[in-house]
Amino acid sequence: MKKLLWPSLAGAIVLALIVFGYQYLGQSGPRSPEALEQDALHASSVDDRELAAAELSDWGEAAQDHMRRVLAQADSPSVRSLMIQGLGNVYDYESMDVFLAALDDESELVRGRAAAAVRKMLGRALAFDPSAEPAEREKAAELMRKEWKGLKGTPLLEDFKARVKNHTGGM
Repeated sequence: MKKLLWPSLAGAIVLALIVFGYQYLGQSGPRSPEALEQDALHASSVDDRELAAAELSDWGEAAQDHMRRVLAQADSPSVRSLMIQGLGNVYDYESMDVFLAALDDESELVRGRAAAAVRKMLGRALAFDPSAEPAEREKAAELMRKEWKGLKGTPLLEDFKARVKNHTGGM
């Protein structure tokens, strides 16, 4: 019995590794942003959509357009929150108005990630509690919108973008 246990266990482990590698890496390595966009929107399970969204976010600046489309079309709050986080990580100022609108999202997770992205991109420690009552959240969101309105299109924003680009090696 012991003689059969170890080879069977080793065989099961090897098979699991092969299945895992094929499922998550495919036959040719990491999936393209195009494939990840489709999976983030249309995979059969929420877990698979979340995994694709997380992988898409890892592509960074090279996948900005894909992340924007997923953010606009996804019905899963977790997928939307991952796209907000990914776009915030690359300082995607074109998405700032979408992030500000997401402060009113029905999902606490989405609201929290949107607030984090807005704070990061404004370079300000503005208070926003995604679990607060709607009136309190609206007050904090209005302050964030006001800060963005005052910064949008100014030389100060362009200077901030340049400093971020120099510091990170790109945006």
